[in-house]
Amino acid sequence: MKEKPIKPTIKPVSMKHGRKIIQIATSNTMCEYAKVETIIALCNDGTLWQRSIEIDAVRISGGEWFQIENIPQGNMEK
Repeated sequence: MKEKPIKPTIKPVSMKHGRKIIQIATSNTMCEYAKVETIIALCNDGTLWQRSIEIDAVRISGGEWFQIENIPQGNMEK
């Protein structure tokens, strides 16, 4: 009797449908006059993105996503 191959339960990463967030971290910082909320997102293509907003008594500012630089991959032995 020939066994059927086992299908993977997770689909492989594909950019067919664009960049997707796979993990999120958040941070909140308070100061005398405002609060800063930061979101860092790890995407399925390995890139990290950050979005921060500042909230004070009058307005909310910021909110643009920007890509965080890749971590250098130099030789660790010295």
